[in-house]
Amino acid sequence: MTYPTVTYAENYTLIDKPITTPWRPGQSQTGYGIKISTDRMLMFNDNKRKYRVYCAIFSNSGSCYVIKKGQWLFVRDYH
Repeated sequence: MTYPTVTYAENYTLIDKPITTPWRPGQSQTGYGIKISTDRMLMFNDNKRKYRVYCAIFSNSGSCYVIKKGQWLFVRDYH
């Protein structure tokens, strides 16, 4: 059996960038979702572009990630 590969983002800086809407884009009425926007943005050290950090939340756990060139890169140290 083969498992999907998990790729982590490396060499980046996290930036606070609050969302001004009263709800989180991507969040369902239950509070869960696969692409819930967070108040953080990530900027890679070799690039000036900022990427929104999203969180996939189901049950009582979540994984934070960014999408760069169509690829999910997971964030290890989201604080």
